[in-house]
Amino acid sequence: MNERKGKIMLHVTEPGCPLKGVFSLTGVEKTDVYFDADVGTLVHEVMKEMIDRIMIGLDPVLQLSIDAVTSRDDRLMQTYNEDKLRVLLPVSNGYRWLEKEGFDVIKEHFLARESPLAVPLLDENDDPISLMGKPVYISGTPDLVLDYAIIDWKSGKSRSTRHALQISVYSILSKLSGLTEDNLPGRIFYMGVPMKEKVIKKTGAVHKYYERRIEGEKLEEYAMKWYASALDYVELVRDGLEGGMQAGDQESNSDCYFCPYRSICWGDNE
Repeated sequence: MNERKGKIMLHVTEPGCPLKGVFSLTGVEKTDVYFDADVGTLVHEVMKEMIDRIMIGLDPVLQLSIDAVTSRDDRLMQTYNEDKLRVLLPVSNGYRWLEKEGFDVIKEHFLARESPLAVPLLDENDDPISLMGKPVYISGTPDLVLDYAIIDWKSGKSRSTRHALQISVYSILSKLSGLTEDNLPGRIFYMGVPMKEKVIKKTGAVHKYYERRIEGEKLEEYAMKWYASALDYVELVRDGLEGGMQAGDQESNSDCYFCPYRSICWGDNE
C-alpha cells in the first residue's frame, strides 16, 4: 500500500499484514533489505528484456538479456555476481517457456508487457473507499498480457493460494481498465521449482509442471475472495492509523521474514 498522486494504492499482491500497511502510510522508513528480493527483481527484469527482444524480431538470448539488464543496474550486477546459479536457473525455465510458446505466437497475440492498472476500491454499496481522506485504488502490474491469457512469473519457491487470487484480480482489472475485452485466463509460471511432479509408472520418467492455469468460474470466485479480504484489510489499516491496533494483532506467517519493517514491528513475528 502506498500513496501516488493524491491516491492510496492497494496493490494486488496485498492484502497482507495491516501493520505493514500502517507503517507504509505513516512514512516509517524501511529497515531491512533482503537478497531474495534482488533475485526476484533480476529474474523479472531479464524476462522483460527477453520479451522486448522478441517484439523487435530478435531471439530472446538469455545471456545477452542478463548482460543488458545488469549493465543498467549496479545493484543487480552485484546480486548477479554473488549467486549466478540461483538466478540463472529460474530465468532458464522462463526461457524454455518462451521457446515452447513460440516467438511468432507471442508477437501475434501481444497486448502489453508490464501494464500498470488501477481502479477504485468500492464497498458493498459500490461507494468509493477512502483512507486518510484519499481514495483507495486497487493497483496491479501484470508481467505479460497476451490476447489469450495473462502471464505472471514467480521466481520463488512459494506456491501460495494468494498467487491464484492475484492473477484473477489482474484479469478483472484488465477488463475494467479497458486493456482487454474479456476476463482473460491466468497462467502462473513457476520458474524456479516445479509446481508439481508426476512419475510415469511404466517408464519411471518424471514430468515436471511449471504452470498453473486459472480460468472460467474460478477467476470470478478468486477475485471476489480477494476483494472481500481487501475490504477487511482496509478496515484494519484504518484502525491502525487511528491507534486502535495493538501488539499481537499480527499473526505469524512466512511473509514476516521478508518484511522491510521486521526489525521495528511490534507484532508477533518470531
